Amino acid sequence: MARAQSFLLYPGVAYAGTPHAKKVCYVLLDAFDPGLAHDLGVTYAPKLANIGIGCPACAQTVTFSNPIPQANPFGPGVVDFAGAPNFSPTRIAVPGPDGFPLAAAVASAQLLPAGITRG
Repeated sequence: MARAQSFLLYPGVAYAGTPHAKKVCYVLLDAFDPGLAHDLGVTYAPKLANIGIGCPACAQTVTFSNPIPQANPFGPGVVDFAGAPNFSPTRIAVPGPDGFPLAAAVASAQLLPAGITRG
C-alpha cells in the first residue's frame, strides 16, 4: 500500500546579495542530529555530518537573513544559498535489457557559481 508524505516548503534566496538573486524553495528531508531530525519529523542520517570531509565543494554553507525563533528552528527566517542547481543540461538514460541496471547514463546537473549559466 502506497503512503503519501507531505513536506513543508521553506523560503530561500539563491545568489543572495548579487544581481542574480532569485527566490527559491527548499525541502528538508534529513538531518545529522537525532534531536533535530525528531523535532522536524525528518530522517536521521548521521553520515551527513561527514559530507564535507574530503570534498568541501560537496556541501554549501548557508546563512539566515533574520533570527530564528526558538520554537521553530527554521521559522520565518529566509535561508540564503550561495548557488542553485542547474537542471537545464540534457540527461540521457538508456534502459538495460530488463530496465535496470541502465545500459548507459549521462547526468550533467551541477552547481554553478552566481551569474554563470550553460548555454
